[in-house]
Amino acid sequence: MAESSLSLNFTDFKKKVGFFLGYGLGDTSPGVYTDAQTMEVVNDCVRGGLEQVVKPPILPGEQNSYDWSWMRPVATVALPSGASSVVLPDDFGGIEGKVFLTDSASDSFMPIQVVNPEFILAKQAAYPTFTGPPGLVAVQWTRGTTANAGQRAQLMVWPTTDQAYTLTLQYYFLQDALNGTNPWPPGGAFLAQTINASCLAYAELHVNYVSRGPMYQAFMESLAASIAADRRNLPQTGGYNGDRSDEVFAGRSWDYLHRPVAVTYSGS
Repeated sequence: MAESSLSLNFTDFKKKVGFFLGYGLGDTSPGVYTDAQTMEVVNDCVRGGLEQVVKPPILPGEQNSYDWSWMRPVATVALPSGASSVVLPDDFGGIEGKVFLTDSASDSFMPIQVVNPEFILAKQAAYPTFTGPPGLVAVQWTRGTTANAGQRAQLMVWPTTDQAYTLTLQYYFLQDALNGTNPWPPGGAFLAQTINASCLAYAELHVNYVSRGPMYQAFMESLAASIAADRRNLPQTGGYNGDRSDEVFAGRSWDYLHRPVAVTYSGS
């Protein structure tokens, strides 16, 4: 499937930033600048401009930064037998909604509730030998970083699996910077000019040291238009809102899976 002719890629953004800063269009064949310092400045402006769109500033009249519809892909996660946790994708940035069992091994396709890690730990302590299809999940971030990778997340599950399962979840992804092998930005053609305006606004502030200048104003206007267009992709309803208290999951009631662990104080 061909990319839209209105889309802009990494080379296009570099040319426009370079021209705005007075560097020219660079070497238009590979689309790079031969001077190392100039190339680094242009690349940094494209990188910062994209990040400014992925995590957009709060628009006037809004209370929160906007969450783009295209930043919530769906992933499948293989959960092996005997597992109490599984590593999540490298670009994982947070769960959106619930997690689902989506293979024939499960006897129910009921959504799995996302809780906090402490609740999973309490369940594991209270029922250490209990196994079955996962009924509860929690996101837990691993400690520290490595020489080749930043912090990662894993999905804790309870109970420990009695066989292999496949989980499906929607999540917020962490966008990579653009480069020669990853030249196309997210969001499609309708976001191209917004990213371009953001790159120029970033250059205006961080290279020319002009705060909230004309490029920034142009970026905010384009951002507002793109957000309005993206809102048309949002669902019109969240679905049925029920407590599921009368449903049964893997032979256990929903209430049983979420029953709190007893707490005692001074023996009572």
